[in-house]
Amino acid sequence: MKLNGSRLFNELNEGGSMRKTLLLCTVLAFLASLADAANFQPNVLKLSAPAKLLYQFNGNQLDIPFTITGTPAGVMLCVYTSGKAASIKKVTNGYLGWHYMNGVDTSLYVSSLGNYGIGTDNHISWSGKDKAGSAVPAGNYTYYLWAFDNKDARVSVCAYIKQLAGAGGAQGHIQETGPDGKALTKPIFLGWNGLTRWTIGNDPLDKTLFETTSYTLGSGYSSCKVIALQSDNFSNYFLEVGNTTAKIKGVRKMKYVPNGESEFVTTWGDNGMCSWSGTLDADGGCISNGDVIYTVDNAYHGYNGNVPLSDFYFIDANEGSVIKKINMTNWWSSLNDYNAGAQINGGPNGYDIRNGYLFLNSHSSCLKQMVDPGAETTDAFFMWSNKNGDYLFDKNWEPESKYKWACNDYRAEPETYHFSADHNLFSTGSVFDLGAVSFGLIGPDGTGMGYFSFAGELSLGALGAGRWHITVDSNSAYDGFYSDNYAAADTSMQGGIWYVAQNSFKGVISNQTSVMADSPAMFTVAQNTPNPFNPATTISFTLSKSEKVTVEIFNAAGQKVDTVANAIMSAGSHSVVWNAQRHSAGAYFYSVRAGNTTKTMKMTLIK
Repeated sequence: MKLNGSRLFNELNEGGSMRKTLLLCTVLAFLASLADAANFQPNVLKLSAPAKLLYQFNGNQLDIPFTITGTPAGVMLCVYTSGKAASIKKVTNGYLGWHYMNGVDTSLYVSSLGNYGIGTDNHISWSGKDKAGSAVPAGNYTYYLWAFDNKDARVSVCAYIKQLAGAGGAQGHIQETGPDGKALTKPIFLGWNGLTRWTIGNDPLDKTLFETTSYTLGSGYSSCKVIALQSDNFSNYFLEVGNTTAKIKGVRKMKYVPNGESEFVTTWGDNGMCSWSGTLDADGGCISNGDVIYTVDNAYHGYNGNVPLSDFYFIDANEGSVIKKINMTNWWSSLNDYNAGAQINGGPNGYDIRNGYLFLNSHSSCLKQMVDPGAETTDAFFMWSNKNGDYLFDKNWEPESKYKWACNDYRAEPETYHFSADHNLFSTGSVFDLGAVSFGLIGPDGTGMGYFSFAGELSLGALGAGRWHITVDSNSAYDGFYSDNYAAADTSMQGGIWYVAQNSFKGVISNQTSVMADSPAMFTVAQNTPNPFNPATTISFTLSKSEKVTVEIFNAAGQKVDTVANAIMSAGSHSVVWNAQRHSAGAYFYSVRAGNTTKTMKMTLIK
């Protein structure tokens, strides 16, 4: 918001001294409120519901109560098999064989998206039937509630990040965990080619907090999009590079110099680089789980002479050497697509990591995929795949398509420039060129769940609704979706970073009392996370039964300074977020009262 200084000055000089004094106080209070609200702090969406539900599978409706805190939300109910993953081996089904599953529990039922408000009086029901309307056998099932804020407009996170998407798939990465493996108090946005950094939670309009770096790679070399920070030392990062003329590809280790030129770490690999023979295309970059760096070859432009190419590389992050590679051409290369007039290769050229699994994507292909890099065999590596056939992220499905059902075609809509997952393995991808559609959603087994739009999303013709989309989900005060927003952005900012709240919940449905006996037998309160914190932290607790719950905050003098929750909550696990932005640093106590039982724990706010 911009203040009109001349207007304020004129108003202060009109009327008597009393009016001047009152107006001056009002203006100063207003300016102070703006200063307090400068830093980005989202309203985080949280779902809580019974951890376990008893159901007799008798044809009656199962009522599922749930609580929403933070923001209103569009919510979906999903029911999956439970404990059946080991028996599901290399299953292909669906129109055109679009769906492949291997070692994952499968989707039985998905509801439509319903709109719900903040509070405890929310209910969603299931009839005990699958998608086809047939009753499922009595037994144990996993249920999920998946939600996002479809009512509130996106919130600006940073106005100065220049993150225009283009060839190369994933255009950035958000570092959620620190060198200690715990959630960062404030996640770090790592921009295109690692050249920009922004700490999420900073003042979106404070350009002085925007960090950049540069590097000189040498004649003929270029770099790729996503970088991986060294897990135990964020001063170092890994950058995928290549020389098309010399046909050399690889990963370089760099020392980050804020607002300066990054330096090569020549003691790593072969003089600072782990390399192999290959032709650099619009590759996605690299990502890491700590000890291993992952990167992928692709050649969707045909730079490899239209030869099938899609290799997944495992690189030792400590030594800088290739551990092994997996050939993925059976999935990402297609001679049929090439013969039809499209491309032989499709990628991948973008990836995200969640719970140790990798989610693979390419804007030039219809294929979305989850793989397990820790698998002992190549077969077990591929867990699910979603291809042309379910009309989600599909290419060339229209009757008038020139290359009917060709999956590898970067000229066909939609283009998905980023694909990422939450902690329950629901994956979402930005959708470019489909008008006001914001993203597509895929379930934990690869089942397509549909296209969705953020509140106020606009169709901007060739620009589409937005190009990139990243999920943060580490039980932090910044969990949710991060995306660009062409509808609201100045073109000089190239989209900026914007926030929308998102969350999911996982529970059990069973007819077996032995399973239900494992329900929480006591009231427990966990240590808040993160701790110490600034400015927000999550307080988690478990209820043995439905009770009235109050969560209150006290300062070191024993004075109550805030009430975070005061509502009836169901049995199971719950969490609430305390935003301490308006409070001073120091020791505080949080008191969780359920019924007649109260537990109090200490926490520390730092600033």
